[in-house]
Amino acid sequence: MAIRRASKRVTPLPQVGRDPIATPIIKWVGGKTKLLPELLARLPDSFERYYEPFIGGAALFFRVAPERAVLNDSNTDLVNLYATVTKDAASVIKRLAEHRANHDERHYYAMRQKWNDDHRDWPAADRAAAFIYLNKTCFNGLWRVNRSGDFNVPIGRYADPPICVPEALQAASRALAKAELRQGDYRAAVADAKRGDFLYFDPPYDPVTPTANFTSYTAGAFGPEQQRELADAATSTR
Repeated sequence: MAIRRASKRVTPLPQVGRDPIATPIIKWVGGKTKLLPELLARLPDSFERYYEPFIGGAALFFRVAPERAVLNDSNTDLVNLYATVTKDAASVIKRLAEHRANHDERHYYAMRQKWNDDHRDWPAADRAAAFIYLNKTCFNGLWRVNRSGDFNVPIGRYADPPICVPEALQAASRALAKAELRQGDYRAAVADAKRGDFLYFDPPYDPVTPTANFTSYTAGAFGPEQQRELADAATSTR
């Protein structure tokens, strides 16, 4: 869901041939990489600040590469990932190289157990690298947690998963350096938006069938009532 507003200043798309265009560094259910042409066609011609209160894989942010952005998510580990890649991509790359060298089924399940036991006490780079490792090697790149907040996705069957791609992480670090990262409720994240800003709302899926009920990116659900509240909030920001 995108909110258009008129503006005085143009934020142009990055030009191929300059710095490499950043792309998502994780998989994310509902990621919009394949829909980028449609999203870009609906982007306003100009805007001041770019707001994305449900950042997820950040496909649109990386493609637009705005000069000023506010990025938010309720998932603390996801925000830590982006913050750490911004500040210390080299350490994340180093740890991911170790995961790549040790990757097999035993290593995956050992890391999943360690993550669920105590990952919030780890150094930021360790948390960020483990998040990417589990995301890149789990089944379908599905980041899912149970009500206790434990990551519970089984290992995926990949011949050569892209666990460590230094160039992608470095490009993401450069793009993220121009953004302010926030963690929390989407309403608080856009509370200081002003006329002329561009707000892009891309919330968790609203399930279309009783069995297609995945909204578990965090321990808190994002169901029909939350979708209605979001619609009201988005309308009120126009």
